[in-house]
Amino acid sequence: MREYGKVAVKFWTDPKIIGLNTNSKIVALYLISGPVCNILGLYRCTANHLLADNVVPDITSANIALDELESLGIIKRYKEADIIFLPRFFRYNPICNRSSGMSALKTLKFLPDNPFVSDLIERLMEFDDKLPDGWQHECQHMCLDRCPPQDKDKDKDKDKDKDILITSKVEKPTLPLGEKSCDKSKIPYKEIIDDANNVWGTSFRDCKYVRSCINARWREGFRLDDFKAVNRDRWQAWKANADMIQYLRPRTVWSTKMHDYLEGCKKPLSWAEQKTKERSNKNE
Repeated sequence: MREYGKVAVKFWTDPKIIGLNTNSKIVALYLISGPVCNILGLYRCTANHLLADNVVPDITSANIALDELESLGIIKRYKEADIIFLPRFFRYNPICNRSSGMSALKTLKFLPDNPFVSDLIERLMEFDDKLPDGWQHECQHMCLDRCPPQDKDKDKDKDKDKDILITSKVEKPTLPLGEKSCDKSKIPYKEIIDDANNVWGTSFRDCKYVRSCINARWREGFRLDDFKAVNRDRWQAWKANADMIQYLRPRTVWSTKMHDYLEGCKKPLSWAEQKTKERSNKNE
């Protein structure tokens, strides 16, 4: 654990930070200066850490804040190992001298397996003059060594593929809408936003920020009916809670947790409904 951490003034003037609510701002501040943070901005942290250090009032608030920060790109998470990575950490806590550089390299060597090491090493290039001589050579194999097992297997497969001579032209498969492609002309932005405003009693506008929240979920395969279902589910869940009703907004409801919200609001079909659905599928 670091003895101290500093917060640059630019943290408070960062547009992404300004747009956060008070609870999420406190969590963001904790993540760059709290006791769990290290000199690299890549470490293990869970919602329970936030609760134990009295950063949030309850575990639900902690999870919502983390989901919001992740959806905005302020943090990245590797949930299998409870790892958090702050891509903009060095913007607020740069490596200032050779002593800090030595400490950073030492911390880097003992990081747990995670998929963010390569990104971190690229960001360290900016402080090459503050790091020990030959540090890049020392980290040459670290990216693969620190990657999760499944990522290592992928890298090995890529190396094998390089040895295969492809003599025929391979056509690129057409990806179905909702996986890695996103035809924005077909996204019903107005219907989704109007529905949310009607259900939540809000007045969100059709702007770039709101559309970005919709685009992210649309690429994952969510459609109009899914948005409507989640809008109503979150309204029913949070309308009577004064602490939670403030989170009825696009970047929280339509966050990476939308799948969980959708699963929670699905009701099991009756026997008759199930048979009707099966007959309908056969006819199609």
